[in-house]
Amino acid sequence: MKIYVAVNIKTKKILSMMKVTDEHIHDSKALSGLVNDAMKSDGITTAVAIGKLFADGSYDNNEIFRYLGNNGILPCIKLRKNSRKRWKEGNILRNFSVLAQRNALQKWKDSMVS
Repeated sequence: MKIYVAVNIKTKKILSMMKVTDEHIHDSKALSGLVNDAMKSDGITTAVAIGKLFADGSYDNNEIFRYLGNNGILPCIKLRKNSRKRWKEGNILRNFSVLAQRNALQKWKDSMVS
């Protein structure tokens, strides 16, 4: 059984909770429902008011980045280690996230050598 929870990290208030009992449903399929429920529960009229969405690597795909970008939400999603940018068919927000992750990793490696 999987349980999905959306939480306001400032107020620690649970905004939405969804249970999925079928293990064949990918985590990324539940995201739009969580965002919509979170907006309803917090009295938010637009997704833009959410601001940022923090999620683990199971939400790392172009569809999710596109959904969040179209709704004005900044995706803060942990990317897979082997993530690649795809300028032609990929989402621009995901591509920039890949570049930012690589730059941060390189800076960390450089600081460890110094």
